[in-house]
Amino acid sequence: MDPCTDSSGRASRRRQRVGDRLFYYFDFSLRAVDAWEPNTGYAANALVRPTEGQETGWLYQQGAAPGLSGPLEPLWLTSGTVQDGSCVWTPVAPPATEDTIQTVTWEQVEPPDDTFVIDGQVSGATTAGAYLSVGTPGSGYLVRCTVTMASGAVYTADILVEVV
Repeated sequence: MDPCTDSSGRASRRRQRVGDRLFYYFDFSLRAVDAWEPNTGYAANALVRPTEGQETGWLYQQGAAPGLSGPLEPLWLTSGTVQDGSCVWTPVAPPATEDTIQTVTWEQVEPPDDTFVIDGQVSGATTAGAYLSVGTPGSGYLVRCTVTMASGAVYTADILVEVV
């Protein structure tokens, strides 16, 4: 199973046959960590993620001492350390955050259709999934998953399910 969205939360498209009941999920682990910023003070052991377009699938943890990021985003390596101003970042695999999902809501945004069903909803620390059943051929359904994290942050992710 592949997640339905990348770390930026852009909607993704999936095709599903009439009558199928398929499981879809979103991984919010990268979005639950703030993006890197230039000329910013970071505390010891702070976590960041690369900015949009620079994603590596990894998070980066500041060393044991506080530091100040440089004016330009560094080249993010997936092993070793990354020097950035006085920060020294080490790649860590997600989820590496204490911010976890508290509530999840799945909704069919459009179009209204009684043959569309969302059920079997599950969530983990940073993932949310559900089964989608669709039955009208030639239709496209916009589905939104909204999560509220323990920190109070709210994230949404969309998927467009095209019925073939």
